[in-house]
Amino acid sequence: MEDNLPTMAPAPPQNKSTIAVAGEHIQNIQVKFSPQFMSLLSEHLYSSPNKAFEELVTNSWDAEASRVYVSLPDSPSHTNASIAILDNGNSMDIDGFQQLWTVAESDKRTSHTKSGRKKIGKFGVGKLSTYVLCNELTYICKAADGVIRIVTMDYRQIDEATDKHLDKLPLSVRHIPNESALESILESYAGGKAAFQLIKDGIPKINVRNDSVNEFGGADPILQQNSDTWTLAILTSLKPKGQAIKKGWVRYMLSTALPLGASLAIQVNEEPVESSKYETPISQSWQIGSKLPFDTISGTNGNALSITRNEKPYPHIQVPGLGEVTGTITLFKENLSGRKSDHMGVSHGFFVNVLGRVVNYEDNQFKLPNLNHGVFARLRVAIRVDELDEHISVNRETLAEGNKVKLVRNLLHEIFNMARREESNQQDATFKALAQTRKDNLEGLPLTPLANVISKSFTEASIPPSIIDLEVRPDTGNLINEWLKNTKYGTIDTLGNIEFQEKDPKDLLSKYDVKERKIIINKNHPFAVANSTTKEQNQLLQDILTAQLIADSYLLSSGLPMEACNDYFMHRDRSQRLIAQIRRNSAPSIIHALDEWKDQAKPFEEIVGDALEYLGLQVTRMGQKGQPEGVATAYLSPIADQQNFTYKLTYDTKATKHNAVQTGNVHAAGLSRHKRDHNANYTLVVAPAFQEGALEKEMENNQITPMTARTLAKLLSICIGFGPINLNQLQELFKLYDPGKVDKWVNDLGAEMEQRSQVNLPLLAKTLTQLMTPETPDVFTCSTIAQKYRDLSGQKGHPSALQIKHVFQGLNMLIPSIVSTDPNSDRIFIFNTPERMIDEIRRHTNIIPESLKLGAIKE
Repeated sequence: MEDNLPTMAPAPPQNKSTIAVAGEHIQNIQVKFSPQFMSLLSEHLYSSPNKAFEELVTNSWDAEASRVYVSLPDSPSHTNASIAILDNGNSMDIDGFQQLWTVAESDKRTSHTKSGRKKIGKFGVGKLSTYVLCNELTYICKAADGVIRIVTMDYRQIDEATDKHLDKLPLSVRHIPNESALESILESYAGGKAAFQLIKDGIPKINVRNDSVNEFGGADPILQQNSDTWTLAILTSLKPKGQAIKKGWVRYMLSTALPLGASLAIQVNEEPVESSKYETPISQSWQIGSKLPFDTISGTNGNALSITRNEKPYPHIQVPGLGEVTGTITLFKENLSGRKSDHMGVSHGFFVNVLGRVVNYEDNQFKLPNLNHGVFARLRVAIRVDELDEHISVNRETLAEGNKVKLVRNLLHEIFNMARREESNQQDATFKALAQTRKDNLEGLPLTPLANVISKSFTEASIPPSIIDLEVRPDTGNLINEWLKNTKYGTIDTLGNIEFQEKDPKDLLSKYDVKERKIIINKNHPFAVANSTTKEQNQLLQDILTAQLIADSYLLSSGLPMEACNDYFMHRDRSQRLIAQIRRNSAPSIIHALDEWKDQAKPFEEIVGDALEYLGLQVTRMGQKGQPEGVATAYLSPIADQQNFTYKLTYDTKATKHNAVQTGNVHAAGLSRHKRDHNANYTLVVAPAFQEGALEKEMENNQITPMTARTLAKLLSICIGFGPINLNQLQELFKLYDPGKVDKWVNDLGAEMEQRSQVNLPLLAKTLTQLMTPETPDVFTCSTIAQKYRDLSGQKGHPSALQIKHVFQGLNMLIPSIVSTDPNSDRIFIFNTPERMIDEIRRHTNIIPESLKLGAIKE
């Protein structure tokens, strides 16, 4: 019972905000728990601040809200920043507040809702998740009696407690007399005015599109709307994890975590959240119900278990021992994995919903092994299985193993197999469909020689051929025996799939993965980059590499020495790199174009991407609206104490017809956002020149490296004249934010290189002439060339084999049709006479300005 006569509230502790002491004190409610209990539950119970945030929205669901407004701050580190959740559900009076703060107890499962909506909460600890987000959690509620009450939990009282147990921690329940008083409380917080206006307008309807559906299926009861009740939860004095809440993730999580539909609508800031809907075209879809194409699954003991398929009162199936299951199955024509949304969460796989909430965010395979088939990347299965509730852990992120979990796993596996079977029957021309058709047709093709090679690699402890991905480990024998058994010694099911993967650009174009029984294509290999930009190219590349594997398996069984086979594979790799390289713009033409195209946006963007590739970076080109021009990745050679073997940078270009790009046209904030969106380490912007003045400050604040086109051209000239720049060393350049300092760094690097002893090209040509004979091949080692050069020049220590390699790496950028280098050894390949090499060098360097001719090409 509440007192009719207000009493004085206890004196507020220091650092309490305005909202924590607002209103007239009515009475105290008591809370009992220990600081250790709080820390254990909140710091370790929830794996991320975003997951903790989900608990607050779950409370709105349990309160039978039909409208939920979420407000996230634009500047989360600001002192007045707040996170707010407003709903029109059943609200709380004083007894409700007491029940709310009765920790580890909940009556939600014993109380019944008018609508029949099943409640999610059952442990009574969900609100404690806010401990990791903020110092103050305030509930402002208008209950059925029309009174507006407010209560604040200040977690700092717990943190500062010295006793091992807090006994009867009092929370002051206060009364807000009218809307004017409420407005004055809220207006001091970012987003507070908007929240008050929503309350004043009666928590208005949220407008969502008509085609928004609940993909988890089941009943979607229309709630009886409460005319006046509402609850506003406000998190203030945000902690670092509260400041780390990401809007994109919140929207993604809410779009998949709760069954949005006729009974629930959510709006984050000013944008409604809608059920996950993908622009990717759908190949086929199924509702889990009467039209499900199978009627049995495996039971827990391996027996066949019959399921009942129903259409009324809504589509669903009944599984013995599991109960009702609803949901949808969607097979898309293209991959859902690897898309822009992946930084928020995966879109493909299995999504298991229990009582309205997804419970397996971190495991989209639901612990089902070996689902690497290409179909899985295009499959989205959303099911609701409320019977799993008894297996849910306190944090609702994990499930305890049991028969019901095993049955769900068996059901999902049958769904996956169904999707794979259906995919096999479709006669479309998509990339993955072709891969599957190829697999079916290749079952009897002669891959048997692979069995002998793979078995021999293990039994004789020899190194597997370079085209075979087989790491020799203690369990390799078991892996090989399993492969031999499952493929009947290489005669069936040896090609499960073909898959593009991120690999080191220096690796081979493709390898056969023994463990997964599929061909892995190195998407970063220059040949793959140049020949996989369209679906048709992807399909053709797959066919070529499949035929290549068949031919290679024959070659390996032909009796040739393994060393000779590997030499052939490496020669083919060099040929593929050569073809890819000669199709690109040459390095001299890029240097010329950086000046010629500086006033044309699209050509300038393309040529800057080419230049970064020649510097040794792996470039992924983008250029769409809201995206950078591209992302460049540096793959570093491992060195001692080095933690990261790669770094990434986003890059943008600013072409202009004027002398310099204006500071405002650089759009530094947008470039900085690109870096965050792509988890890059650095940001680069290239322009003909930059306006002096405020630019340096703007670049420093946003950590953007500004580089002129001429500076980039000089970097390329350094590579041509002296060989490739060490990518570890180049990384230091991207830590500079002043165009003058960037230019100086490059000039200093060129001057440092010039101080070293140079290789004389005419003498180098003479060296090659003397090494070449009709009997010798066109392959030389750097040490052989270096020794012969020293003999001719009379210089004992110059050049070294490494210097020779650097020279030829630079010449490879200049004349790739004549000179090639092996990235994995010190071998050099010469495809024409030394005289022709010199002539081509002169011809190609004619378009390079004299001031940019450095090192070997300077004379």
